[in-house]
Amino acid sequence: MALKVQTMMLISRLDCPLSLKTPNLGNTGYYMKGEYGIAIKNHDVAISLDDNDAYAYYSRGLAYSSLGDATKARADFNEALELGHNRDEIEAALKDLDEDG
Repeated sequence: MALKVQTMMLISRLDCPLSLKTPNLGNTGYYMKGEYGIAIKNHDVAISLDDNDAYAYYSRGLAYSSLGDATKARADFNEALELGHNRDEIEAALKDLDEDG
């Protein structure tokens, strides 16, 4: 029961509509609108709920990359890769980082 309450408290901190307050839902919209800080915050919460969520690390890495923070983006991409995210997507994201940096 305590875990459920803690989980609900963390989900309530997501900055998105109530219907989207589950890990990774709604965060792509913030990224697509260029609201990278909100996307990062939401992915932080998603990762705190499930630190094995490869997609959350990958998506947060994209947001960090868009903000020009190559160090944090690279760390998230590498974590996503270790957790089993699509290698081709990760390699493309890392290539973009190298080209932009």
